[in-house]
Amino acid sequence: MNYIDEEIIELKKIKRNQEYRDIRGDGIFIHDHLTRFVPNVIFEQLELYLPEDFIKMPDEFAALKYPSVNRPQKILTSLDGCTNFAFNLFTETPVPAEDVDKLAKKMKTMLQHSNPSLVFEWEESGVLSDSRLVEMFDYRSYGVDEKLYNMMCFASFPCGILHGIFNCLESEAEQWQGAAWQVFLSLRELEKAAN
Repeated sequence: MNYIDEEIIELKKIKRNQEYRDIRGDGIFIHDHLTRFVPNVIFEQLELYLPEDFIKMPDEFAALKYPSVNRPQKILTSLDGCTNFAFNLFTETPVPAEDVDKLAKKMKTMLQHSNPSLVFEWEESGVLSDSRLVEMFDYRSYGVDEKLYNMMCFASFPCGILHGIFNCLESEAEQWQGAAWQVFLSLRELEKAAN
């Protein structure tokens, strides 16, 4: 009898997950919790949807999680600190939009050479709402005490090159992968206010 109950519960979860799968809509169920996403402005010029309960990572935690002085300029994290979105905007070295794929490949090659233990899985191109291309790849790495799932994206805007980073525990990758890709695809440049 319990087996049938478990099957029914699982079927309900599958149906629910099919209904809630758009970050711009009502949200996505991640670990049986409805995660809602809201528009966020980053670098005063770009907007994307991020989980509404994510916060700016406190500086002392950022220094531990990203020990390099070249840590991301903006880091938003879940309340438990295990899931993160981070961003850099490079304004000094413009890259034409048609060369963003080369930039992503160069970063991937650099990561492979600096850490051969990284496991790369897939790469993909997407189209943002304003027809700009976004390049993405993901990989698995080793943290201090657990494996991590990572996703990177690159997109060219008039204000600069956006480098987006997502990471979570590898055990949560399946739950977050689609949502993280949707976050990167939600990127858009804000319209400049008329003077």
